[in-house]
Amino acid sequence: MQRRVLMGLGAGVVVALGVLAWWQLTPRRRGLAEPRIVLVTGEATLDSRRIRAAQPFLVGVPLRTGLGSACFSVHASRVCLGANTRGRLAELSPDSARIEADQGGIVLRSSGDQLRLTLPDGTVDVQNGVASVEVAGGDVVVRALEGSPSVQAVGKAAVVVHAPSAVGLRDGARRPPAPQVEREEMQVTEIARRWQGSAGAILQVDGFGSLVEIDGDEIGRAPASVLLDEGEHTLVTRTGP
Repeated sequence: MQRRVLMGLGAGVVVALGVLAWWQLTPRRRGLAEPRIVLVTGEATLDSRRIRAAQPFLVGVPLRTGLGSACFSVHASRVCLGANTRGRLAELSPDSARIEADQGGIVLRSSGDQLRLTLPDGTVDVQNGVASVEVAGGDVVVRALEGSPSVQAVGKAAVVVHAPSAVGLRDGARRPPAPQVEREEMQVTEIARRWQGSAGAILQVDGFGSLVEIDGDEIGRAPASVLLDEGEHTLVTRTGP
């Protein structure tokens, strides 16, 4: 079954499944100054409490996902956590941020900010690019989706990875491509990137299991909570596999 909803999110018009009325009263660029959750699907918690889009994301507060994903803003940049991931925003400055994670999948999308992901086995630095990091068992894989992230294992020299390549964090050796995974990661971060801190609305898709698509990009399965920027957006939900 397919269902389409067209939303006009004008400055004084609220058309959505769920809306935070107070959002229109906040400074228009507040979301670029203070980290905020911009997308979440499925089960995700912030400091052990279920999260929804638009709520603040404070430095040091643990973010965990279950069968879903969550993204948050770092100024104009975005950080997304895939299913079964643990992470937190450890440090934040006007032009940089440090994120810590010890399991799961993390996508860093930098729009000028210097983003550093700290892992038990090393670090990944991204600026003006997109990189995904898979932390699974003893093998950490770093994929350069756009640009050239820097990867440094503990006790070793840094290695620059150019898109579209992937390497193992510890050995620096090439890893095979994963087109389907990379496409899904880029779709989710593209949805998160569209919100640039101006007034917007919350799109809340309830239920469980329906595949959610926004503006042609799949974001995962319901329940889903997405903070969208002003403009027109197309929502499609599909049931079944």
